[in-house]
Amino acid sequence: MDVLILYETKSRELENASLLSVELEKRGYSVCIKNIYSPFKYFTKPKVIVVPHLYDELQLVGFAKNIWLKNDAIIDLQYEQILGNDCDPITDVHSPKGQAKFAHHIAWGEDQARRYKLCGIADENIHITGSMAMDLMRREFDSYFFTRAQVGAKFGLDLSKEWVLFISSFSYANRTEEELKKYEKMDPNAREFSRISNESFEEIFKWLKNAAENYPNKIFIYRPHPAEKIDSRVLRLANERKNFICIGEYSMRQWAKIVDRVYNWYSTSIADIYFARKTCYILRPVPIEKNLEVSILAESSSIENYDDFVKSLSEQKYSFPIDSQKFEIFYGNGKGQMAYAQIADLCEKLITGELKKHQFDYGSNRLDMYNLKSFRKYIINWLNVPFYIFCYLFKISKPLFVFKKKKYLLSLLKKDVYGAADEINAYKKRFRSLV
Repeated sequence: MDVLILYETKSRELENASLLSVELEKRGYSVCIKNIYSPFKYFTKPKVIVVPHLYDELQLVGFAKNIWLKNDAIIDLQYEQILGNDCDPITDVHSPKGQAKFAHHIAWGEDQARRYKLCGIADENIHITGSMAMDLMRREFDSYFFTRAQVGAKFGLDLSKEWVLFISSFSYANRTEEELKKYEKMDPNAREFSRISNESFEEIFKWLKNAAENYPNKIFIYRPHPAEKIDSRVLRLANERKNFICIGEYSMRQWAKIVDRVYNWYSTSIADIYFARKTCYILRPVPIEKNLEVSILAESSSIENYDDFVKSLSEQKYSFPIDSQKFEIFYGNGKGQMAYAQIADLCEKLITGELKKHQFDYGSNRLDMYNLKSFRKYIINWLNVPFYIFCYLFKISKPLFVFKKKKYLLSLLKKDVYGAADEINAYKKRFRSLV
């Protein structure tokens, strides 16, 4: 194939991957989209690999090494570009290190380009394109989105009522001690942020619960973060009240287009709301220290108590809580050529040799980079490859053999082989008439 696009989180990346795929296919190139955990990626032989992020040698091997060991053209989409307020561009976990620096890296705006340069990436490997996600907020894609009536019909939402969306970012809430220890290895502030997340959830959930009870003429939509362990109280409230619903489906862009009012806590998806020109408020019942704040949310105005939250549910006088200049610094000006077209240009230039490639050293065996636990997972994954292929070919939905984590493996198979394929085809069908 010509291009292999890898994605990690479906709700964040699959739509963008499908858009990029349609553009490349329109130009005559063959494209495949796979999950980063899918063993099938090891058997592909692409001319270009597009990855969701590329931070270090471990990810380089995990994403780009396959049985041919010759991948020399890698484009890093770097989905994590809006980071903590005081992240050190050199030492931060999200900054490319080692051979990862020699890939071609996408920057949405000038801020990310600056960070790349500070961590030692050459100018020729930095490409400011804007964000593919923000491409979809431009008027050219207005007809791409489902209408309010279509979404309302699917989820049984009353069109005559106001739709109030809460963007949850509680991926660090409700975590076990074992999970926190794991997170602390990546981020020393993980435990403190988990505490703030738990306390913030407690307050915000109370606000939403009370509002749902006191405002039956409004529908409150709780959209969980893809990595969130949804609290049982959220699901229980959704069962008890018809005007409170928890929905993880659809991208933030889709919801931004059709809801009336939005509430955010810590999510960088506030950019989707800004470019959709919708009313948005930031809820901060628990203060977040400067070193933990998301850069784009720093110095923004916020709601800190329930009384102000209630007032905001019906107030007409409004101004966006973040200075508009920030969005241009972080996301670009949203003008000129679309980001997806520019990234397709980069893929094309790598295929034709117009853009410099890099001879990455994958080694004959780089398993020394893995600790013993990771090594065991690596071996188990490879032993399960025949099982995956067998299930895929014969459409088997139940495991024939007993594996230590057979439920997990089967779930992965369904989501990343069957389920994702259906979603990709649906996205691509909608994009083909627009691209």
